[in-house]
Amino acid sequence: MSKLYAFVKRDILEQASYKFAFISSFFSIIFSTSTFFFLSRLISGPQIESLRIYGGSYFAFVIIGIAFSGTLQVFQGNLPGVIREAQVTGTLEAMLVTKTGIPTILLGSSLYNFMFSLANSIIHIILAVLVFGMQLFTSQSATASGEMDHLRNAIVKVIECKPSSISGLGFGRAIGSPFRGT
Repeated sequence: MSKLYAFVKRDILEQASYKFAFISSFFSIIFSTSTFFFLSRLISGPQIESLRIYGGSYFAFVIIGIAFSGTLQVFQGNLPGVIREAQVTGTLEAMLVTKTGIPTILLGSSLYNFMFSLANSIIHIILAVLVFGMQLFTSQSATASGEMDHLRNAIVKVIECKPSSISGLGFGRAIGSPFRGT
């Protein structure tokens, strides 16, 4: 556990040296949430059948999609990126000769990105709820009539994507990336 903490601490210190990039990521969240809020005012409505499970709200659909897609991208593309970055900076060999196992190195190197992506997702949803009035749950009468609430529906959709097979894509790409030409 202390090794994973060391990896996360290393990544936090590295990201802290790029203050503008760190701060601009939060402004990006505000800008994208605002953009999709105003766009949703043009699109939303119960007449769109695919949005019915989101209470007819395009805004809820997009925000939940953004929240889960960012985290999904970490699972799909982070491992090859971590390996490639370690190759380029020359730290891959140094990490591999330590007593730390390869799974710990891969997990530790990816953990910060996953936590940052998860924090961004939570901030997106909180901003959408508190500032723009997105409803996470439908009314009690809609739930009683058999419609699912937004959050539960999003979780079901993610489970339907079979995350175990999707996360395997990152490992497959990670294994193949050292053998590709640059």
